[in-house]
Amino acid sequence: MGYVRGMDISKKEAAEMRQAVADFKTAMALRSELNLRVARRVTSILRAGMFSFAVITVILVGMLIAFTSSVSNMIAVLDTMRVQFTSMSADMRQMRTVIAGMDRDLAAFPVVVGELDTMRATVSNMNTNLAAMSNSMRGVKNKMGVITNDVGTINQSFRRLEPSLTGIGANINQASGPMKTFNNIFPW
Repeated sequence: MGYVRGMDISKKEAAEMRQAVADFKTAMALRSELNLRVARRVTSILRAGMFSFAVITVILVGMLIAFTSSVSNMIAVLDTMRVQFTSMSADMRQMRTVIAGMDRDLAAFPVVVGELDTMRATVSNMNTNLAAMSNSMRGVKNKMGVITNDVGTINQSFRRLEPSLTGIGANINQASGPMKTFNNIFPW
């Protein structure tokens, strides 16, 4: 017979109690091991996620910088095109004047006059189209200027966001401190 705090128990009951305590210790060891594995996995996932987010942020900032530097070149090319179209429009006006003079000089030739009328109409249409294209190019230049300002604003926003992300990384590192200590205590 065994004795447990004022109670007599049989050897069988004592053995069952010892077995229950041993089973409880084994279950707690398994639970502790499971918690440790889960904590390691969560920590690894958080680290990988923060690293991925940082890489994406760096890529986006790089893309914004590349786009911002290219926008000024695009504006310069569009401005050159606008100047060229304006020059072509002026040349078309001169051509229309010359054709009108030729029309007067060749009024005696009806076939030539008919073709000159067709040419005059075509040149007039081309002149109108080139003037419209020149105006469109001015509009595109203005819109590119607005886009350049907007991209600059986005770039500044990302630069202001970057310190916050660094702060989040520090907070996660600080929050994972107890798990690091736990990993040092049980390093398996």
